[in-house]
Amino acid sequence: MPEYLLKPNQERFQMVEGPFENRAFIHNVVYTEIPLSEADKFTMIIHQQLPTPKQVKAQEVDNA
Repeated sequence: MPEYLLKPNQERFQMVEGPFENRAFIHNVVYTEIPLSEADKFTMIIHQQLPTPKQVKAQEVDNA
């Protein structure tokens, strides 16, 4: 499920109608649902999964 943060340059706001009526959107809060009409005010949080380290067999180097 995507997660969103209010962009730092955006003012906090409260929706006055629709499914998000009376809901306030403020900074430093992670949202899993945002109003589509206000989507440009948010940035999506990208969670990157680090690759699992693989075991590598040491190889003998031939100095010939």
